[in-house]
Amino acid sequence: MESGALDRRGTIQQETVSRGASGQPISSWSDVATVWFLMLNQSGREVVAQREVLAEMTHVLKIRYRPGVTAKMRFVYGSRTFDILSVRDMNEGHVEMLLDCKEGRSQGS
Repeated sequence: MESGALDRRGTIQQETVSRGASGQPISSWSDVATVWFLMLNQSGREVVAQREVLAEMTHVLKIRYRPGVTAKMRFVYGSRTFDILSVRDMNEGHVEMLLDCKEGRSQGS
């Protein structure tokens, strides 16, 4: 991977679920790592859900290889939140990864 190719900083987060005083689940997100990344491409569409039109953007983010990153995590860049849909180890070389992400309204936002 070229030095300087990753031009933005973002944070990988993991969800933690605990129980409240009355036993209800309480979800929170904690930082796993802050990493440099490159936004490779994006596409957008409108989705109709429950009679409401929602904008949805998909992105591919490139990061240095990091073990333990899964599709159960999310990626935060500034005020933007991306749900990680899949994680690909490029050429299975443990050098760089591609994160297929969805930005928009979701459970994790």
